[in-house]
Amino acid sequence: MYDLVIHNATIVDGTGRPAFTGSLAVQGGRIAAIGELGGGGAREIDAQGKLLTPGWVDVHSHMDGQATWDPLCSPAANHGITTLVMGNCGIGFAPCQPSDEAHDRLIAVVEDVEDIPGAALHEGVKWDWESFPEYLDAVEKFPRAIDVGAQVPHCAVRTYVMGERGSNNEQATPEDVARMAGIVKEGIEVGALGFTTSRTELHTTREGGAMPGTYADESELLGIGSVIGELGGKGIYGLVSDFKDWEKEMDWMKRLSIQNNCQINFVLFFREEGDWDRVQLQLDYVRWANADGARLVPHVGARPVNILLSWDGTVNPFSFHTNYAPLSVMSHAERLAELRKPEVRAAILAEPLPLMGDEFMDTIIGGYDKLYELGNPPNYEPAPEDSIAAKAAGAGVPPQQYCYDLMMKSEGKNVVYFPCFGYGANDLSRQVTLL
Repeated sequence: MYDLVIHNATIVDGTGRPAFTGSLAVQGGRIAAIGELGGGGAREIDAQGKLLTPGWVDVHSHMDGQATWDPLCSPAANHGITTLVMGNCGIGFAPCQPSDEAHDRLIAVVEDVEDIPGAALHEGVKWDWESFPEYLDAVEKFPRAIDVGAQVPHCAVRTYVMGERGSNNEQATPEDVARMAGIVKEGIEVGALGFTTSRTELHTTREGGAMPGTYADESELLGIGSVIGELGGKGIYGLVSDFKDWEKEMDWMKRLSIQNNCQINFVLFFREEGDWDRVQLQLDYVRWANADGARLVPHVGARPVNILLSWDGTVNPFSFHTNYAPLSVMSHAERLAELRKPEVRAAILAEPLPLMGDEFMDTIIGGYDKLYELGNPPNYEPAPEDSIAAKAAGAGVPPQQYCYDLMMKSEGKNVVYFPCFGYGANDLSRQVTLL
């Protein structure tokens, strides 16, 4: 008799072969048999209609703070993730000078860039480290239910070495670069998976400035990357970029990879349909560069990254309306009571769209042809006729009114979303897989 048998599951075993229906047995904490089993188990689960897969590896997470206080790294474990990689986008909490000011600076970056609540980080992160090795020790000694891997983040390294100069994106001196490279080398030597940086203007601070490291020059980027070559190619170099000057950007990536026997993972960022031609050219460049000896690995999502919009969220389509402003600081119950008042609803809907002059933000607050109801279960592949604009037209009402009333459903907790990054992501995923 096995310890555990899971029956009637749709098994996706990770080998690439098609899914199949069968059973799986566990004995002594290990998989003992898959398929048609000859015996039962001390514990049996009927998984009819459910997928049974290996644990998922989340290669792009931002659990750097939460991993020091939450053994489950919730909600990662709830989604079947058994290993996650953090320290992405150049964001993290080590190294860090042992001062409240330095701690607050790194928390503010994570809060501003990744929308992780600063209150939770201030309460949860204990800062019993200064160096990156000490951070790994803190993560290692904390009991956990899932495995984690860390990368050395450029933002933390730069501000640790350069202070305000680093935060203000001033050019690093050769001495600065040497110190940063030494910190990254030490981090990889003691167990970091690699180094990451951010080169996207989307990663901005609350003051509207770019995240530290965004505009680092080639001497800094290549100088830090050279330590991977010194370590014999041990360690991955990761980045996310807007790729406005993509040929110049990928040229230094190619050179760094070849010169240091280094794998470079980069997020293939694209936000709108007009980026598709550039994406195709980048994929061609990757094929050519890799044939020439580089190891460039584009990362894409299986579906677009979405921004979720709701009354309780960081932003919603009415966030910048003058008549909504007093409600934004209320509790959910207080806000909902106000939103239900006919005179409040009428005042908010009577306002013209408060366009911000920024294409991205204007789409969020007024691009109803690109906003959709999330639904339950979520609809991740909406058709044009599913947009709020289309639904409103079908109902014969203005899209603002339709959206307002839609968000009021489920006790004011209904969510709409904007699939902002990754137009055509499914097609792109297939192409990258072929690389």
